[in-house]
Amino acid sequence: IKKTLTIKNTKKHKKEHMSKVAQLGCIVCKQMGYPDTPCELHHIKEKGKIFAEDIKNHIKTSGVDCSFSGEPWMPYITFNKEETGFYKKLRKEFYTQLIRRKVFLQPYHHGYIAYRHSKEDLKYASDMIGETLEEIKKLMIMNSK
Repeated sequence: IKKTLTIKNTKKHKKEHMSKVAQLGCIVCKQMGYPDTPCELHHIKEKGKIFAEDIKNHIKTSGVDCSFSGEPWMPYITFNKEETGFYKKLRKEFYTQLIRRKVFLQPYHHGYIAYRHSKEDLKYASDMIGETLEEIKKLMIMNSK
């Protein structure tokens, strides 16, 4: 007796099939000695580590009083609180300047590095963060006068 595939059966069949595909893991990772590693996670982590190091270097070089967290998966830059509340102005200006440079990073919570972000995308974002931190540094100097 031939079983007719209903919509319900088709969804179940597709789900089972995709589950099997996901279990295959990344062929590249297997060749590199990382068996049973889902491709997306392994490669995002590597790109995230590079991105995080770049960001931490930009922060250190700039001397701006801010912190980086969430590495390697969920980057977040926050400006350290101080009594005058000037950090709020710095935060707003920083994220505004990033948007003007075509980079959107979440201003109030962690962002995400996605599988589709290329190394070039992340390098551009990192460079724009560095450039923006230099602008923030100028704002800090002007405010201290």
